[in-house]
Amino acid sequence: MPRSVTLWLGVAALVAFVASAAFPLHRLLVRLPERWRPRFRAAAWLRAHRALGALAFLLALLHVRPPRGGAGLLLLGLLVACFLSAGLVEALVKRVPQLLSERLRASEPAARVSDRVRELAAAARALPLAPPARAAFEAQLAPRLERPAWRLRPPRFEDAAALLAPLAVAAGADDVAREALEDLRLLVQEKLELDAQRGLEGALAAARALHAALGGALIGLAAVHGASFWFY
Repeated sequence: MPRSVTLWLGVAALVAFVASAAFPLHRLLVRLPERWRPRFRAAAWLRAHRALGALAFLLALLHVRPPRGGAGLLLLGLLVACFLSAGLVEALVKRVPQLLSERLRASEPAARVSDRVRELAAAARALPLAPPARAAFEAQLAPRLERPAWRLRPPRFEDAAALLAPLAVAAGADDVAREALEDLRLLVQEKLELDAQRGLEGALAAARALHAALGGALIGLAAVHGASFWFY
């Protein structure tokens, strides 16, 4: 391929990458007066982001020649990593809401998760547990109930039962003890589900942050590469 063609392919790839990276701007544009606001929905911005990203990736592959030197290898590595991180974000965007809606009964807005965890811990402390069960609760279960955690797998019934196993032995066999233990199991189950919500949403946020960081690094290094080639 002629050198001039590869040059303009590189310029086109850089422009497409920059245009694709403008996707977060739609969150700022909604604050503009309505007469100045672009009449695009968030879904349209997302489709444009995907299309421009795919176009930029294709143009970059057409532009690239066998890389020589550290800068060329770094650009190629960032290109591949950016593409893979985009695939990871796409997979999580589809999977995380599905898991949250199908596998979790309890969910809260992200800003409310910590408050709800404290409420669950307070409700658990108020249960009428027998003294041996209370001691086991304070030593083993209370610290886990009071502290928000990250969990990447929705909990099963057996998970809460396993955490309550030491208490079940010490709780006693009367109806009040069994009812308190069942109430505690429901509280523990909700806490595990909130941990799963926190972990899954955190994984999606981390994947998006990684993709944005890789994209920004790729655009910056590509701009430096293009400027150095143009001037020197």
